[in-house]
Amino acid sequence: MSKVIFNKECGCFKKRQIKNNQDFATIEEATIEAKKLVDDANNTWCQKHNFKMVEAGEDIIIEVEAN
Repeated sequence: MSKVIFNKECGCFKKRQIKNNQDFATIEEATIEAKKLVDDANNTWCQKHNFKMVEAGEDIIIEVEAN
């Protein structure tokens, strides 16, 4: 089992009502979802932060940093 975890929940994240610590059956499924979330966050709904993916064993961490 793999998880997609945001290391910080900014205000934009909370407004989108995205679930943190989402579970996936495989690392591949988690990676696909994390890529979608990072792309959407960086290009659509948050202009204050930069989001990037980092693999951590079987989990994907989405790091949130100020722009």
